[in-house]
Amino acid sequence: HETGTARARLNVADVLTRRPEPYHRQVAERPRPSDSGEVKTIHSAPAVKEAGLPALLRYDRFRRASLLDGLFPPAAGREPLDPLEPWDAAWVAIGERPLDHEVKTSPREVAVLCYLLRPEGQPMALQKSLVVAADDPAVVAGYRLRWEGGEPLDARWAVQCNLTLSAGDAPGRYFRVAGRPSLGSRGRLEGAHGLAMVDEWLGGEVALSFSAPAEVAWAPVETVSLSESGFERIYQGSALLVSWPVRLEPGQTWEASLRVRVGEMAAGAPESGESA
Repeated sequence: HETGTARARLNVADVLTRRPEPYHRQVAERPRPSDSGEVKTIHSAPAVKEAGLPALLRYDRFRRASLLDGLFPPAAGREPLDPLEPWDAAWVAIGERPLDHEVKTSPREVAVLCYLLRPEGQPMALQKSLVVAADDPAVVAGYRLRWEGGEPLDARWAVQCNLTLSAGDAPGRYFRVAGRPSLGSRGRLEGAHGLAMVDEWLGGEVALSFSAPAEVAWAPVETVSLSESGFERIYQGSALLVSWPVRLEPGQTWEASLRVRVGEMAAGAPESGESA
């Protein structure tokens, strides 16, 4: 998209996976900023620029990709940053597993249909579709779940997206909800029809919309970086978790879809309800 006369290019899906770095051990050994007043030299240990950095030393099981999906117990309020913690939290986790699939093409769009039968021995059939159209800068992910169990299913389907713009806690970078919390914030909405990440500096946004009202929660993906001035918190993107309740009788089917669109900042767009 264009900002003024300059064209801005940004990979909004480029959220770095949190991995161990050699210097992270030094962060754990020096958890608090030093106020000793000692004179710093090139041989001094790097400074810790804020307290609490060791809490950020958490690492990812999966790549920080988007459209990571799973079937969970029915309770709402799951952690958006690490929804699979503890590791057995999901009844079914698609994650990065290979799926049976087929590709359908037409002059105006490409669709990938993925299938998963009886995952983890559960009596269900899952279909996930990804559709990209030639004239729309968006990806639409569709989900269809058929339940074949002998008892009703009471669960929650959740989809995690990891997205980034130019900064987290910075002026003009916010979620389009009441109060405009920064992209480096945490929050949660109930019964949402969508959510947008806005970057006024770039003049663009990433907008998510849902086929049915959903719970959506977000949290910053942060880690510790080593710069010339010392150890510091660094924002790598935002994790967004969209989830729907799934209640099915035997033989019933549930469907929902999620659309992710990248484009210019929408002028005068309404805010998406109250943030938690």
